[in-house]
Amino acid sequence: MDKLEDKILQYIISGEASRNDAIDKEIIDDPSFDQADFDLLNKIWTESDKLSDYKEVYHDDAWQKIVKQAGIEAQKRSLNRNRWLIAASIIGLLGLGLYFYLTADPYLTHRALAAETFTLPDNSTVDLVEGTEIRFLKPKKFVQAEQREVYLAGEGIFDVSSGNKPFRVITQLTSIDVLGTRFIYKAEGNYSESENLEGQVRFGTNDGANEAVLNPGDKASFDGTSFEVQPYEPPPPPPPPVPTNNITLADLIDIIGDLYPQRAEFAPSVEYSNTVVKINLSNMNLDTLINRMQEDSIIQVEAERKPGGYRIAALTAEPTGLQPDFTYNMFISGVKPKE
Repeated sequence: MDKLEDKILQYIISGEASRNDAIDKEIIDDPSFDQADFDLLNKIWTESDKLSDYKEVYHDDAWQKIVKQAGIEAQKRSLNRNRWLIAASIIGLLGLGLYFYLTADPYLTHRALAAETFTLPDNSTVDLVEGTEIRFLKPKKFVQAEQREVYLAGEGIFDVSSGNKPFRVITQLTSIDVLGTRFIYKAEGNYSESENLEGQVRFGTNDGANEAVLNPGDKASFDGTSFEVQPYEPPPPPPPPVPTNNITLADLIDIIGDLYPQRAEFAPSVEYSNTVVKINLSNMNLDTLINRMQEDSIIQVEAERKPGGYRIAALTAEPTGLQPDFTYNMFISGVKPKE
């Protein structure tokens, strides 16, 4: 019955042993099957459990007791005892193998002793915070399963690889169904929260009572009682860039002098320099121009208030290497500075 025994082993290893009495059917349909032998072996196996002192007798005595208690007819004593002992041993080994197969843990558990990036069997990655624990099916089962599942206790940033099979992260009370690729998930006891970074994810409680689809930037949390969603609010747009012109200090002095001949007084010590500075000329108000020059780290200006205006004692600047794009001649010609 070598071929039959091989088939029985395959049924047990594949997990199909109990489906529709597969082993019983295989035995009965096998050409080598002998109903009388099978009944005898089955009766011997059953009755042998009743021997309370089997460990204390020799093999021959034990065999005689089994035969006696089973009520086997005398003509069957001539059967080869070694055959039955081998069969019984095979059945015992099969039972032992089945036990380990059914009780073996199909999951792997990984705990991050320090912050790390962990790669799952499908090449998805998780940036784990120290102390975070994840649990998932062993590699072969993970990639073959209809749904990729990871159990999380702690915090991690998931970057999910593309694939046709759904990807789910499960915590104590909530879970994430991945519709996109990248998200943050944190779970501590009853509290869990998620922030989506790319694509979409579905965050919900495991009982199905609450769920929300999160777009990039959205956040959601659940503390065992309250389910909250915080839609992403984009920051206000940055202010428009400040218009500036490159102008020499000499041209700037001439422009201010033309605009404010009474209010702006330049001391004789002020040098007409060809050093080019960058300055906002969109507002030619004298107070505004003086303030802008005083706030500029490149320009050094000494301006004192006087009745109705300013007396400027010094106006210098560090070399910038800039080329002028606005001049006094452009100003008197009616060209407007940048606005």
